[in-house]
Amino acid sequence: MSIWKYVPLAVLTSVFDHLLSPIMFPRRHLKLLAQVDMPEHHREAARRSFDRANELDKQIRKYKLRAPFVMAKVVPKLPWDAEALPPEYAAYDNERGLNGDSSGWVFDPTLGYEVPARAPLKDTPEARDTCYYARGLHPRSTAARYIWLGQRNRASNLAHDLGPERSADIEQWGDPLTSGSHPGALVRRMGEHYEISATRHIEIPALRLRLPLVGTVLLMRGRTFVVRTRYGFKIGNTVGKRPSSRAMVVTIPFSIKSR
Repeated sequence: MSIWKYVPLAVLTSVFDHLLSPIMFPRRHLKLLAQVDMPEHHREAARRSFDRANELDKQIRKYKLRAPFVMAKVVPKLPWDAEALPPEYAAYDNERGLNGDSSGWVFDPTLGYEVPARAPLKDTPEARDTCYYARGLHPRSTAARYIWLGQRNRASNLAHDLGPERSADIEQWGDPLTSGSHPGALVRRMGEHYEISATRHIEIPALRLRLPLVGTVLLMRGRTFVVRTRYGFKIGNTVGKRPSSRAMVVTIPFSIKSR
């Protein structure tokens, strides 16, 4: 299956997230931080933590910008049963795996928590139905792998490896329900590392036109857009039933997608 129809969107997303977004919204995360009710000494510590994350991101950014092109070259050459990228491209891989995390989760008694199950080798309708990030595609298909690594999770393995190891020392301030479905802002602390995660919903009403003899014509359906900010270190990913072993570096002051 050709992946080239997915490359333009992957390139545009990468350029916006890692070049335009920081230029257009350079202080958005700091403005949101100022709005969270938290001790001032922690607010100042969070600013220093965000500066450290930004310095680390300078190492990661070049990989993120190259990912749509490098993955277009590497992914088509992978065998169907591959579970990881070749070692020389490990920085571009994903900490959850080459074949996504849509095939269910299994408890690992050694680690003590759930990890992604391996994607099935058989190409069945059931396997395709689970692939939430590439609808209708098998997680092991070339196109699904490209979307996973070249568009959605660019160089996330490197961002993961440069983040601090998980610890039990976590504090938080703000709205604990903050998520893609719940607007709000939340600051987490793990040792000397901090994360701010904020969500805002923008409602665009349906556009209708009333015409003589015809009646009302729907020109555009109503949409809800989710604006998200996530900056610092992904401490939220280190807790729960499926924790990450590290709080990966994240420096996205502004992203938007339709619900």
